[in-house]
Amino acid sequence: MKNIPLIIALLVLSVSCSRYPSEVKRTLCFAGGNKVELERVLERYKKSGEEDKYMAACFLIGNMGGRGSKDGPALRKYYRELLSFYDRPVVDMWSLYAFEDSLFNTLDFSRLEMYYDARNISASYLEKRIADAFSVRDVKWCRDLSFEDFCEYVLPYRVGDELLEDWFSDYRNTFGLALDSLALDDSVTLEDFCGAVTSLFPEPHRNYTNYPAGKPSPAPSSLKRIAGGTCEDYLGLFTYIGRSYGVPVATDYTPQWANHSKNHSWCGIPSGDSTFHYSVGEPLFLAREKPFSFKLAKVYRRMNSIQKESLGARVRPENLPPTLRSQRIRDVSAEYMPVTDVSLSGLFRDSRSKHVFLCCFDDKDWVAVAGDRRRGAKALIADMGYPAVYLPAYYADGALAPAQYPVLVDSSAVQHILRPDTGRLRTVRLKRKFMDLRARQFADMMKGGRFELADNAYFRNAMAIDLPDSIGYNFQTLEIGGGRYRYVRYVPKPGTTGDISEIEVYCTDEPYTKLKGKTIGNYRCADMQHPMSNASDGDALTYATCMKSQTDAWTGVDLGKSVSVDKICFLPRSDDNFLRGGEEYELCYWDGRWVSLGRQTGDRWSQELVFDNVPDNALLLLHNLTRGKEERIFTYKEGRQIWW
Repeated sequence: MKNIPLIIALLVLSVSCSRYPSEVKRTLCFAGGNKVELERVLERYKKSGEEDKYMAACFLIGNMGGRGSKDGPALRKYYRELLSFYDRPVVDMWSLYAFEDSLFNTLDFSRLEMYYDARNISASYLEKRIADAFSVRDVKWCRDLSFEDFCEYVLPYRVGDELLEDWFSDYRNTFGLALDSLALDDSVTLEDFCGAVTSLFPEPHRNYTNYPAGKPSPAPSSLKRIAGGTCEDYLGLFTYIGRSYGVPVATDYTPQWANHSKNHSWCGIPSGDSTFHYSVGEPLFLAREKPFSFKLAKVYRRMNSIQKESLGARVRPENLPPTLRSQRIRDVSAEYMPVTDVSLSGLFRDSRSKHVFLCCFDDKDWVAVAGDRRRGAKALIADMGYPAVYLPAYYADGALAPAQYPVLVDSSAVQHILRPDTGRLRTVRLKRKFMDLRARQFADMMKGGRFELADNAYFRNAMAIDLPDSIGYNFQTLEIGGGRYRYVRYVPKPGTTGDISEIEVYCTDEPYTKLKGKTIGNYRCADMQHPMSNASDGDALTYATCMKSQTDAWTGVDLGKSVSVDKICFLPRSDDNFLRGGEEYELCYWDGRWVSLGRQTGDRWSQELVFDNVPDNALLLLHNLTRGKEERIFTYKEGRQIWW
């Protein structure tokens, strides 16, 4: 029979695999010709009687499924150019970003090939990785870990889809002088260690956001010279450093902030019954005690082993939103924040989906962050962060569809359904289209400062106006009411950076006419990105800044001659999301989709919009139809916008 050799080969393969755990068997069957390399590792530890190392090998091999490196000419060129860049005499964040912007215009990462670990990894690489991990098994941060946690957080050889390298030896050789003694000293705390790591990278943690689609995770050898990058880059950097010194490091992330656009990832460090979160360049925080800048709705941990309780392991991928398809994620929300179960009832009918998902708003669209199987018209989604607004949704045919009206979970974990009441209409007065912490922080930075007006360049006998604590985040007006002056300046509070976006001066002879002038002052800017001229360039997104050590700082305008001044208008450092004169806005409310309540043009002086006939109990969204991208959902209560 022609098929006898094939049958014999299959029988041999079946027998040879049968002595291993089921997960390992699957990998060996997938490995093809590389099966012999993987078995060499398994048999070495089996024969030597090193059971812990054998189990470690089983863990790594059994969880290789689908994991690998992306590679190709474009990626290799990128790393050659990047290493050449880092060999320059002067390397900083701004030059790196300019370099990468220009380089990425010529590279196409869409054609990279996937090289699966199971079919390519060598026995020697796995054996060295296992030996390296066990060499730090007795370091203080590692010695009390369970074997399971050791395998998950110290043993793994990769972070994402990066090229495989011997990062353990590389990082120990590179950073050993600064870190070796710390790992051996039992009196050194985890906070001390993280602080030492941060000191190795003097550039601040800055996010670079222009990476092209398809770019793989950075190679470990490039990360150790980092001058700026994404959160994922800094996460990878500390993962390699930490694991090189026995620190258990996990990748924790939120698929979408509850009250801001985008997602975020960071290093989670399990320690006893606690979890710390850390990124290079930032302090080490205990997860539940130190909040993030934005609100968390859900936190997941990327695991190296398949998590059987995850949605990705229980539901076919085509029936799940992309954010929830991974089989290797574990819900760790309760380690980071107070959580509550969101109970849904009265779900809309949809025969296409057996599951319902809770979604957060990302400034434009709804993004699924959690979900579970529904039971008829009801569902229960566990461990959700609050306060927050969630949209229940179904997922079918590659798209989300509303499953119920939005659910507002307030600060007491009480749930409210935001079903618009079109029988109860009211008037709303709107000040902004978007809000996060920065706008208020920028305004607060000007507290304690003052404006001065004088007819001489030395500001002798100047008129001084102290700024109130109630500074707003839009254009602020100081009424002068006459008096002739040539010079106007802003004097920040000593010890601050003096951030200010715009200074405008208006005369009494021609009301509401802005006077032209020349920028003056003595601001010294450390990075040259925010010179004094920014305070009079008409761009709300640029700003002037000085060094905190400059106690005599000031900047202002020389009007060229003495004129009668009616008012000074100034804008704190700004995100440019207040209401602008001459720009067109549209207010919408959610009723299964965004329904328009009409359009209006902004007014320069009132800086607010008034809309009548707005349904009560509605979730609202204000579009700027002229320009800008940032928009945020809000409710309206007691005369003000409540942002979500």
